[in-house]
Amino acid sequence: MSLSRGVGFHVRSQKLESDLWAVEMYNCCRLKCRTQVHLRNIVCPVDVKREEFRKYLEHAGVMDALTNVLVSLYESSERPEDALEYLRRHFMGSDSVKVEKQEVESLKKELCDAKAQIAELKLKLSKHDAQYSPQSSPN
Repeated sequence: MSLSRGVGFHVRSQKLESDLWAVEMYNCCRLKCRTQVHLRNIVCPVDVKREEFRKYLEHAGVMDALTNVLVSLYESSERPEDALEYLRRHFMGSDSVKVEKQEVESLKKELCDAKAQIAELKLKLSKHDAQYSPQSSPN
């Protein structure tokens, strides 16, 4: 009899310990939830600005572009030495780099032509000034 009574006591004490643990967890979760609800009701200006900025980035498509480039970097079999350069290349794209280089060359040529024209006009102006400058007139 004492053996069965001891086993029953052991089972009951385990049940009591698990019940106490459950109550403790319940109280902990209840307190945590109450605290989180309380904190959610507090409006932080930094959080508002951060949320507005996040919405702006999403609306502009920046988040999708970043995600796509980062996913392609993650899925690439070989990691590039310069991850930042990888991001630059993928954001600009190879076609836009070619177009940009062509535009730079075109602008350089245009600048060179404009400088030559300025030099030519300065020369004409100096000749004109020399031709029509008042000479010392005889009195």
